[in-house]
Amino acid sequence: MIDPEGLNRILCKIGFTSNIKKRIKCLKKDYNCEFYLINIKKVNAMYDEQNLHRKIRTTYPELVIRTMVNNVLRRELYVFDEKLFGMLCQIDETQIQEIQIKETAKLIPIKTS
Repeated sequence: MIDPEGLNRILCKIGFTSNIKKRIKCLKKDYNCEFYLINIKKVNAMYDEQNLHRKIRTTYPELVIRTMVNNVLRRELYVFDEKLFGMLCQIDETQIQEIQIKETAKLIPIKTS
């Protein structure tokens, strides 16, 4: 995949899957480029992935890439950067669960009597 801004940056795709081999094959076809697996994190559900993307977008908005691939707007692409990679390496299963708990707490109304 060519950098949509023409800056020749390395781009990365972050996503959720339950079948990594099948997913990489589909990504190669959709994006018409090679993919390299850099890191895997165990998550409980797609919800965890959505929270991770939200955290990346708010922490590093300058790394977000939005582009059309096969007439679909792709929002899970980022400029591959040391600070993003460092953040991903530091996140462990416990932190993912904490993010999920915090986000869930925001959605549950608490009644005060």
